[in-house]
Amino acid sequence: PAVDFTDGSLSISETGTSDQYTLSWAGNISNQWYIGIGLNIPTINYTKHTSLREENKQNSSSAELKSMFHVSGVGVSGSFGLIYRPIQAIRVGASFQTPTMLSLSVQTEGDMYSNIAGQKYEVLTPASGVISTEMVSPMRTSVSVAGQIGNEGLIAVQYDYAHSAEMEDVHTLRVGAEAQATRGLFINAGYVFESSFTKDDPIWML
Repeated sequence: PAVDFTDGSLSISETGTSDQYTLSWAGNISNQWYIGIGLNIPTINYTKHTSLREENKQNSSSAELKSMFHVSGVGVSGSFGLIYRPIQAIRVGASFQTPTMLSLSVQTEGDMYSNIAGQKYEVLTPASGVISTEMVSPMRTSVSVAGQIGNEGLIAVQYDYAHSAEMEDVHTLRVGAEAQATRGLFINAGYVFESSFTKDDPIWML
């Protein structure tokens, strides 16, 4: 039978964070109009290290490929929200969020090491380098209506619209209801329709 003189190992480590900092202001006018304005600053910081090593037990030679991928970025977006309560049991809302402009820096490094007959070699792969790019998320608009039915029921309808120059517009419709069957027991039901951001068929969810 054939004897395998090669021993290999693969090591992968990933670290990173994704945060968002928000400055916001909210106001109440006569308990009928509720207004909110926000400035959002998302950040991303992600690093991945990979090491692939192979050893030949027969002649004690080895080779190792190390690579690093790092992406960091910061962005900005704005948001505005409005709720109107014409009567106690009805809420009408609308919100708008600007596209998120995210500026990214992508860095890659790759090194190959080999040890053949006691001679060590290091080769820098052509994959190493730093590039700068930008990512833009869709603009989002939402309108909603919620109403209270007596003291035991609630129904809400919400429509969301997402627009981006890089993909199809996405339309989302949400309908939800809640009823109190008995004291301490609530029954919920909901329906969601969402169109696809590609040319494919819409996505149906219950």
